[in-house]
Amino acid sequence: GMPMAMPPVTMKLCVPKGAERDPRHSADKDCTMSDVKIHAKGSSWKVRCVKDGEVMTGIGEMTGDANQWVGTIRMSGVTGGQKFDMTNHLQSKRLGGSCEAK
Repeated sequence: GMPMAMPPVTMKLCVPKGAERDPRHSADKDCTMSDVKIHAKGSSWKVRCVKDGEVMTGIGEMTGDANQWVGTIRMSGVTGGQKFDMTNHLQSKRLGGSCEAK
């Protein structure tokens, strides 16, 4: 039931300095990251999310540096009895300033 292309969503995240390539710092609280691999130009990971009894699994990857990165997350699962597959394309840039990273 979702449209083929969703409009972009903008979020502001506080990521600790030096942890820009670590996807665990921006993960949803309902998701668990595994097989996280961080390398000089980016990272890759697997993810499993459970919300309201529904399970989604996927893989992600991103490349870039401390100031900007691009990436893709591919997810699949079943919701409302319907199977789904989706791909999210990510893009970020450092805004600067201070924040309280968790």
